[in-house]
Amino acid sequence: MSFEGIIKKISNLIAAVAVFLLAGGWYLSMKGFVMDGNYNITLVKPAMASEGGYMSTDVPADLVLPKGQSMGKEDAPVTIYEYSSLGCAHCADFHLSTLSKIKSEYIDQGKVRLVFIDFPIDKKSMQAAMMARCVPDGKYFDMLELLFKKQREWWLASNTEKALKQYAALGGIGAENFAACLKNNDVAQEILNNRQQAVNDLKIQGTPAFIVDSKNGREMLSGAQSWSVMQDIINSHLDENADEIENNVEEKAEEGEKPEVPAEAGVVASENADEPAAE
Repeated sequence: MSFEGIIKKISNLIAAVAVFLLAGGWYLSMKGFVMDGNYNITLVKPAMASEGGYMSTDVPADLVLPKGQSMGKEDAPVTIYEYSSLGCAHCADFHLSTLSKIKSEYIDQGKVRLVFIDFPIDKKSMQAAMMARCVPDGKYFDMLELLFKKQREWWLASNTEKALKQYAALGGIGAENFAACLKNNDVAQEILNNRQQAVNDLKIQGTPAFIVDSKNGREMLSGAQSWSVMQDIINSHLDENADEIENNVEEKAEEGEKPEVPAEAGVVASENADEPAAE
């Protein structure tokens, strides 16, 4: 083959590679990611932490929502889907203040089920989400609480992976399993698929976001919500599920417990949630 022929083949190969990378880059950017100079795929156009304030929109009843990681009875009359990022300051506020009250008053009473759906806002949040998926059964929400409490430490760390490794050890994840967790493509794909569905079908652009689902229908809440707002919203959905509430009360009575039946309440706007420092 002549020298000119070799040069021509090399030129064609370079052109093909360039087209491939451009096409791949366009696809990734549409998904909210980009390939950096070292050919690592990272999040771009990150979702922002949403401030408090009550805003509700309807959600199609036929939209299939992710299974996520759940807390509470499977047959609870109200299900709350939480789209959240472990690197989101407003999400941390919700978990460390409001969620504990929801758990004691509704989840532990069998009235509400919480489904946590990862919506990573950046690469560090993605790593934390993948690590949390590897904790032993029954410890997932304990790990979430730890990561939210220590959020500033691991998120601001120069070596996030090293910081997360320490928390993983506390959760019963060995060094080898930790490394494998961060390389689990199946888990990564599931998280990204759920995130993309939230962007495409629910138009979620910030965290946290909530979908409250009951026999009465579905509504989506955007932004961090105060305890009083969440309480009124949950009660309004429970009021429309009187039969389920009565069944739960009867079950509790048979077990010797005396749960409270929520009083009538409408959905009202209340004070904004506490506003932590912006991301």
